[in-house]
Amino acid sequence: LTQFILWQMMIKFPETFDFDPTTIALRASPIQYLPVRTKDGKWMQLANLIERLFRSEIFAIGLGHIYDDPRFVDAPNLVEPEDREALRRLILTRMQEKTEAEWMDLFVNEEGNVAAEPFMTATEALSHPQIIHSGIVQNVEDPTVGSMRQLGPAFYMDGSPPRIQGPAPTLGQHTDEVLKSLEIPVPPNNTTASKPPPKHPLEGVTVLDLSTVIAGPLAGSLVAELGARVIRIETLDGDWMRGGNNGIASNRTMAGTEGLSLDLKTEEGQEILRRLIPKTDVLMHNMRPGAPERVGIGLDQVRELNPDINYVYVSGYGSSGPYHHRPAMHPIGGAVAGGALTQAGRDALPPEDAEMTMEEIVEVSRVLGRAQDVNPDPNTSMVASTAVVVGLYTRQRTGKPQYIETSMIQANAYANADDFFDYEGKPPRLFPDSEGYGIHALDRIYEALGGWIFLACPMQDDWLALCSAIERPDLRDEPRFSTLEGRQENDDALIAELAPLFKTKTPQEWETELSAKDVGCVRVEDSNMFGFFDNDEHVRENGFTTVVEHKRFGKFWRYSPILNFSKTPSKAGGGILRGEHTMPILKDLGYTEDEIHALKAKGVLDWEEPAPLS
Repeated sequence: LTQFILWQMMIKFPETFDFDPTTIALRASPIQYLPVRTKDGKWMQLANLIERLFRSEIFAIGLGHIYDDPRFVDAPNLVEPEDREALRRLILTRMQEKTEAEWMDLFVNEEGNVAAEPFMTATEALSHPQIIHSGIVQNVEDPTVGSMRQLGPAFYMDGSPPRIQGPAPTLGQHTDEVLKSLEIPVPPNNTTASKPPPKHPLEGVTVLDLSTVIAGPLAGSLVAELGARVIRIETLDGDWMRGGNNGIASNRTMAGTEGLSLDLKTEEGQEILRRLIPKTDVLMHNMRPGAPERVGIGLDQVRELNPDINYVYVSGYGSSGPYHHRPAMHPIGGAVAGGALTQAGRDALPPEDAEMTMEEIVEVSRVLGRAQDVNPDPNTSMVASTAVVVGLYTRQRTGKPQYIETSMIQANAYANADDFFDYEGKPPRLFPDSEGYGIHALDRIYEALGGWIFLACPMQDDWLALCSAIERPDLRDEPRFSTLEGRQENDDALIAELAPLFKTKTPQEWETELSAKDVGCVRVEDSNMFGFFDNDEHVRENGFTTVVEHKRFGKFWRYSPILNFSKTPSKAGGGILRGEHTMPILKDLGYTEDEIHALKAKGVLDWEEPAPLS
């Protein structure tokens, strides 16, 4: 979310931005996102990023006394590295005093304000109580493998609920039906012929976004890229993503949106909300149950003001069920849905009965934490933004406003769809090796001369093309490697054959040579995201980056919108200051400039002044 802009800021403003912590390969997880080992040798993910949640965690696990220690009085915001590491070890030690089941019973049934989950594989997650309750898993009778548990829809809509359409078709099952349908002439569709297309796909749509941190705000930003007007309401303190590094992370999570900073606990703040909601097509939030009603955005409250509004709830666990009351921050989706263990690789978890030193526990915790770095929240954003668009389309088709709900665990189940199903005899998911090189000899990175390459030859034809390209017919004809099954059984031997060969040429030579012969091979980028996007010719020629502007950071490039359209293009925006659009938004609602300044003086609303960095 930040590296692309951080490095640009390090170049433009070196005195303000002097370091990128993501360049430390062996960095530990933040204290708030700590993987821990339990008494029975199992591993759990603690995920309490927000300070109040972290304090809840500390008191729930019986370490509340740390706040009497001057070293930890500001936890989790500790400046000194030795204090952070001391607290890390205190938590890791304490978590070994109960079993996983005992901790989960405490966190679910007694201390519901703590975000924590066991590390699971995707197949294990099929039996998670909340996943079962929410209908994320459904039973399908497959004609080939029999009874199968698999993913249900990625989100729920009450007006027109999505549903599983049945098992996957067999090869050619519907050929005759499709061919017959082509014989029926289709009348031309002239319904929109007289209407000029909009400038952007969602032009004219207004979304009111009261979500926080990443999952919801990034979804709003993605919808803004399609041309919707997305108005974000933040607290007077601003969203959590504005903290640290002068708030540069908000340049992705809020890019292209408009900003208000309000105190919704005041009557005047509520009046602003009451004027906004009738002008809105979609309201979106990610608050836990009970909180929306306290700030005036419960479903019934909103529908009373605007009966036609679509209401989107981007939840952690869902609006009902055994876990619905619990918080769920970024790493929870990865821990539950199998993404973290897959990223961590084979043998990431030691045997449950292994005797481990504290240093060994710290290292496993670090590896599991790094496996959680980037995916779970953005996965949720992708599903949530899709749900917003599908909900708008459904309202247009049916005339019915939609209540729409998705969850972090649901979205991350879809991110692991290649393993989020089960049937008798299902083969296990392939995990990367313990070094993270890849899942097998033909899907991994190899060291080359002065760098690394990634080789991808998943099919038999790819294997034959590789043997031809590297002039190794002996490998093609070798009985151990001639079939997929043989290569799987002799994976280490095949790696031993290929590894010395790839060290004989540079990464670019291999990419050029093998790609020309239809073999999947690319040079591994050895700098970082900024280096690749700033310098790669392919990125430049395809318009994968767009220059935008921010009132504090000036001009910088960001990666371009994910989707684009030939006649109604998407648009890219920069981030926003807190409350940046207060004046134009409130004037549209009928407030005068004097009234707006009076509300600011009273503490009902606020905005940042645009002070550029020097």
